Amino acid sequence: MSATPNINSAKISGFPLNKFDATSAPTTGDDSADGYSVGSRWIDITNDKAYNCVDATASNAVWIEAGGASGGKVGIANTSGEYTYYATYTLALAAASSGETIEQFGNIVETGAVTLTIPVGVSINMNGYSYTLSGQAQTAVINTANNALQKVKLINGTIIHTGTGGGSYIYGLSVGNSPILDCTGLTVISDAAYALNYNTTAVGIGRITGGSFINSGNSTGWAGIVEGHVTGAYFNTDTCTSGLRVTGGSISNSIIDGLVTVLSAAELNNCRVIGSAQGTAVANQGTVNSCYITSETHYGISQSGNGKTFNSHVRSSANNGIFSNGANTEVDNCKIYSATTYGFYGTSDPEITNSEIQSLAFSAVRLNRGYMFNCKVKSLWNDASGDAVTLTQNDDSEILDCLLETTHADAKAITGAQSAKIRNCTGKGMTEFTDNTTNSLTTSGDAFNNAII
Repeated sequence: MSATPNINSAKISGFPLNKFDATSAPTTGDDSADGYSVGSRWIDITNDKAYNCVDATASNAVWIEAGGASGGKVGIANTSGEYTYYATYTLALAAASSGETIEQFGNIVETGAVTLTIPVGVSINMNGYSYTLSGQAQTAVINTANNALQKVKLINGTIIHTGTGGGSYIYGLSVGNSPILDCTGLTVISDAAYALNYNTTAVGIGRITGGSFINSGNSTGWAGIVEGHVTGAYFNTDTCTSGLRVTGGSISNSIIDGLVTVLSAAELNNCRVIGSAQGTAVANQGTVNSCYITSETHYGISQSGNGKTFNSHVRSSANNGIFSNGANTEVDNCKIYSATTYGFYGTSDPEITNSEIQSLAFSAVRLNRGYMFNCKVKSLWNDASGDAVTLTQNDDSEILDCLLETTHADAKAITGAQSAKIRNCTGKGMTEFTDNTTNSLTTSGDAFNNAII
């Protein structure tokens, strides 16, 4: 009997193309464009190794070394670039050592009670494929072993977390300790409580870069928790009534579709927030800086505690652009707009400075005791009630160095049967500056225009 022939240049009808006289391992370029298909065999006669093709996609072919785990779709390369393949992530994670990268070579669907726990120092490159955990009320992936700002990766793929029942303390991705985690190209879609649970060893320690975190369930709780620093990410919490909660650290240079709560130790920097139908776009007790924020259903920002908003553009189509409540709340250098009511509503001694405030359908500003300095205020409402500022409490408000503008001539720069300290303001558009407001300043100033208020 003659020896088995090499079949290298042509594919016999009904059989895959094979190569039995190769002198090296196959590459991703040995693909469907060369005639290979799933089931093709490759024999490296120089290194005495055999390979089977499990994916022949052009320029992205996957060959598994014969003798590796059956049907292995994950692998770890050694220092020579040779892969050992494993049937499951669980097996690969058990075999991986710090500094190694597990790679994925096909879509994986897991229906068992499996949580992938990534060991210290181990990275994962999903190579554009998806990992699905289906029908299990438990967390899909945990990365909590890395500390001391150790750099690791979980990149280039999609984690689909579905059929969880939406219970508490179940996460698409749970990150803990203090890693520097690169999530470039990663998408996490979860119908559990949180798409991302990011609790660090201390507030503001550790960093996640990149990633899209999407909550697909109809949760009444939080859709994600952030305690470290996240930059360059995308969050979607549209289906959740509470949205994303930033308990410490910061979210920067990111896009958020849905609701965000920023607690006192946290920051939101250079982000775009588009509020959902669930309510206020941003509930701020911390710091919001250089953000674009809009809500179609409630406040753009509701600010309390020590909440501070700087250098931001805030809009609402349904309520106040900013509602600021408390003596320690501040707004500075912002553009604020409401289509339906007060652009800015301040109560209990908030401070607003260097800002531009507008309302399309009401007074631009309502102060129930507050402080406004060097602001440009305009009511766009062409109605006699379209005043620039409405005061609703005696004696305590201060309005200094402001341009106050109305659209209707019968509207007032300042209205309200109250008293307030008003100095160096300019009215525009009205025929009468005020109707029933009393200026409680007791001095008109010295020769240098200095005054005690």
